[in-house]
Amino acid sequence: MLQNALVFGFWVNYGVERNISGEDPTQSRIPVAVQLIPARLLLCMVWMIESPRWLASKNRMEQAHKSLAWVRHLPMEHKYVANELAEIQAAVNHELEITGGELSYAQILRECGAPGVRNRIIIAVLLMLLQNFTGINAINYYSATIFKSIGFTGTSVQLLATGVYGLVKMATTLVFMVWIVDRFGRRPALLIGAVGAGIAMFYLAIYSQVSQSFEQLTRCRRPRGRGDDLHLRRLLRLLVERNPLDLRFMVVYSLPHMVESITFGTFYFFGACTVVALIFAYFLVPETKGIPLEDMDLLLGPGVSTYAQEARQSYERSRNARNAQARANKTVGDEYEHVEEA
Repeated sequence: MLQNALVFGFWVNYGVERNISGEDPTQSRIPVAVQLIPARLLLCMVWMIESPRWLASKNRMEQAHKSLAWVRHLPMEHKYVANELAEIQAAVNHELEITGGELSYAQILRECGAPGVRNRIIIAVLLMLLQNFTGINAINYYSATIFKSIGFTGTSVQLLATGVYGLVKMATTLVFMVWIVDRFGRRPALLIGAVGAGIAMFYLAIYSQVSQSFEQLTRCRRPRGRGDDLHLRRLLRLLVERNPLDLRFMVVYSLPHMVESITFGTFYFFGACTVVALIFAYFLVPETKGIPLEDMDLLLGPGVSTYAQEARQSYERSRNARNAQARANKTVGDEYEHVEEA
């Protein structure tokens, strides 16, 4: 949905630039107004059911049972639903035993530093941080400026290239989501994506350095009049007004200065950050495919190695041992029932 929204936003920008004069304030108002449509649709979330795990944590087991059956598209009496609900309830009970019920803010902070919790927080934070440092948000927000720096001329051409770039992003995202992630796992998709992003950034860096596109762009600049400045301000606002407020300052402030100061070095910087992200993901981000939420302690809990491959191997051993124990218990139970019947 995010990629679809980005593509839609790119083409809305292109459409208003092509059909509405830059002197008309409507050019910047339409992209903002379009955003109100999905925002209003979010009101439909009022009718969404509660999470089965949240309901179980509130001891509303009957509602949790119905909610889980609805999520899994299975009848309530189905064995899979009953087993998963039992696992959820066991995990909730275990958490309540550890915490003693409701947590204060001080207890939550202490728990964040506990073994088996802090590593999860660090992985989540670093994944988000490194993802931003790979340059993807900068490319999204200033794609027209980036395309201009590597030789695309004319505002319409730059926005058109941005729209095509959005379509390519959406198509590759769909391919990974539908045919790759669930079949081959999250970790291979993350690593392959990092390799592809790094190659793309280094290619842009080498291309812009060899072609001297930044230098040519500087030489071809002409003094701008008041009308040009007004048009550029409107274009900049058109490109950034749809971005989250908390991210806008960093992106708007840093990237133009990077492009102006280090030119093609901007791409080298993002490429190097992508290499760091790739190394981090390879060694410290384990595969989570096929692991239910209740089993995350077996993968990331205390006593488990922080190295990704060792953590996954530890999970496989723990899961196999648990399944073997469950089968043994079932066999003993069946034999006991057989003796009772005899």
